[in-house]
Amino acid sequence: MRQFLIVLIFSLITVSNVFGKAEYLPEGVTVNQLLKDGYRLVETGEINDDGKIGIIYHLIKGKTLVTCGMRDRKIECVKP
Repeated sequence: MRQFLIVLIFSLITVSNVFGKAEYLPEGVTVNQLLKDGYRLVETGEINDDGKIGIIYHLIKGKTLVTCGMRDRKIECVKP
């Protein structure tokens, strides 16, 4: 019974983080601005949806991760 309660409490603690929402950064934020603010570029990638090619940037500062995507000359950044 005790182990069951421990597992139940642990699962409730970890499941609460699953429902977090992504925070969109203000429009106009660029990767260069984030680099100047102290973020470090850790990975880049390419996406191809519906024939449209885009680039994804992953930046990190401390424990904060920011993902930026660029498609059709428009950049959108989020903090997951």
